Amino acid sequence: MSTIEDKPYLTMREVAEQLGVSEKTVRNFIKSGDLPHSRIGPSGKTVRIAAADLKAYMEARKTGRVQKGEV
Repeated sequence: MSTIEDKPYLTMREVAEQLGVSEKTVRNFIKSGDLPHSRIGPSGKTVRIAAADLKAYMEARKTGRVQKGEV
């Protein structure tokens, strides 16, 4: 398994692996606005999460201070 620092952007599958959750849970984090993301490609259907955003999300969760829009 790769680490967050290996790439600047991660797929939902990679994020799910890092967090130990399902891809559906990652989609829910995105839909709720808790996890920032980018849509890329001609159709805009491809989702990528910046490694820095995931790291900030994880750090905020670790300290128990996450509020919507904080990361």
